[in-house]
Amino acid sequence: MPVPRWQLGSLPAYEGHLVVKDEYQKDLGRYSRIAELIPDGYERIDLRLLDVVLLGTSSSWLTLSGLERVTQVGSYTDYAQTWHVTPILSMSPKGN
Repeated sequence: MPVPRWQLGSLPAYEGHLVVKDEYQKDLGRYSRIAELIPDGYERIDLRLLDVVLLGTSSSWLTLSGLERVTQVGSYTDYAQTWHVTPILSMSPKGN
């Protein structure tokens, strides 16, 4: 079920560099495409999506869907998540 538009403003926003890569997952016994947000500062946040899929894109945004893994004592639970990503021009690599 999609998040109602009026609730989007109350969700936390994170800034950093988005990295998408294939990574071997031991517990799955296979490679999984991972999306990870790497913060610029010293703040450590663990924002990763497993089995990420690109749902849509434009020149000003992209939407990714995947599974967020929440680890608890001795086990984990995967939750379906969607990320709506908008680029921040000041974070673009130099020369672009």
